[in-house]
Amino acid sequence: MREPSIAVITPFFNNSLTIKETLESVLNQTVKPDEIIIIDDGSDEENKSFLKSLIQEKPIKVFHQENSGPSTARNLGIVNSKSDYVIFLDSDDLMERDAIKVLKETAFNHPKKDVLIPKSVLFGEKTGVKNAFIPTLPEILKANPITICVCAKRALFDSGEFLFKKELNRIGLEDWEWWINLISNEKELFLVDASLFKIRVVKSSRTYKSANNMLSEAKKVIFSFHGDILHNNYTFLFNENKSLKKFFYFRLRRKLKKILKNGRK
Repeated sequence: MREPSIAVITPFFNNSLTIKETLESVLNQTVKPDEIIIIDDGSDEENKSFLKSLIQEKPIKVFHQENSGPSTARNLGIVNSKSDYVIFLDSDDLMERDAIKVLKETAFNHPKKDVLIPKSVLFGEKTGVKNAFIPTLPEILKANPITICVCAKRALFDSGEFLFKKELNRIGLEDWEWWINLISNEKELFLVDASLFKIRVVKSSRTYKSANNMLSEAKKVIFSFHGDILHNNYTFLFNENKSLKKFFYFRLRRKLKKILKNGRK
């Protein structure tokens, strides 16, 4: 059996302050990735020019799209990848030097696993270790404890079912819905006992702001995709999650108003 190929997919949106360090961490791997794909998500001309100068004579593919958000950017990278596996790396995060080496060896030794989940280290405005973790379905419905810095089989996305939801582009938490989708469909997840990524925590970032300022809206969208799963785990979630209670009350009020309106006709 041949060694699996791996692509690194990085969405880029006006992140010239960090993208150089991110790319250096990818290019300086002890084992090189087979593809490096950057999706320019509608950056301004200054950042486009910076990116163009940065990747000159480097083995990097760049695709451009109108500003849409990380879901569409990652999906564009996925469909343009020819590798066996894809790694999702944001344009302000870093890879440890042996990340590709470890992930290739793990993929080779565990070919039936759909997603490889390593540990990560947090740096910036928050520090610590983000341990690899596979939650139960009720646990992942309650909250998202997993980072998006993982290695997934490219074939996993062929049907389109596990692509990132475009409805969450402007809201955030698209990776949470993705994990709910994977776990509810019993995909094969594997914990890698090594710290392979460094995740930058910046409270002014688009991801951080979206995740906090639009949390309730994001949850409504996520819940709308997984109503049947929520129904089956209703008792646990209703007791554990206050925001979910608000969501169910909102849906109930809307349904009652519709019934009353139709009754008056």
